[in-house]
Amino acid sequence: MVSTRGHAAFPRLQASASDIRLVHYGLTRRCGMEIASSCYQSRSSPTHGPRATGVVSVVGVKYTTARLGRPERAIDAACEELRREPGHCRTAETLLPFAAIADVEGRLVETQRELVLDLEPDIAAHLASWYGSEAPEVLRYSAQIQAVDRLDGSTPVLAGEIAYAVARAAAVRLGDVVFRRTALGSAGHHRQPALARAGDIMAGALGWSAARQAEEITAVEARYPSAATAR
Repeated sequence: MVSTRGHAAFPRLQASASDIRLVHYGLTRRCGMEIASSCYQSRSSPTHGPRATGVVSVVGVKYTTARLGRPERAIDAACEELRREPGHCRTAETLLPFAAIADVEGRLVETQRELVLDLEPDIAAHLASWYGSEAPEVLRYSAQIQAVDRLDGSTPVLAGEIAYAVARAAAVRLGDVVFRRTALGSAGHHRQPALARAGDIMAGALGWSAARQAEEITAVEARYPSAATAR
């Protein structure tokens, strides 16, 4: 089933099940301009039928692609219902956090000097490529909590990145950290020691019991059908 879906999405890749390391999934509808223009309707429409007066429905979209949905339309629809003049929308002209063009590698070098650190090349490359201009902030936070060390020798992901994801990026599940907030699981199955340590850090930060920590690790492992052979 995975290979069939993968082939339908990217037919030119000619991918088979053996080529796939990880699949992200979730519940979604169509995305982009079409869904945005239809879901911000607040009154009756030939396509969607009657709507309750005073109700504006908004379909959520992925954060990184939200602008494709032109969210200002939702505000315009709400203002129309409230009979208020909408202000000037700055969504399309405001930079996302850490999206400014910058010399990421240079700033990271300066941060290392400031903190008297000398990162190994693969760790520095990982931080720069994964976090962009946020990398110095991640490194400062990791240094502050004395966690500027790898989760284990198999990954460039720092222990501090796990704590940073909880403190600054709203991570509440181990899967949040492994699959979305860090690069720990994005390239295939992780090493068990790295996952166990990530679980320890999250358990300490969020007050998990041993049973809850074990459940979180099991849930992550279940996302890898070939976990037993990938270690």
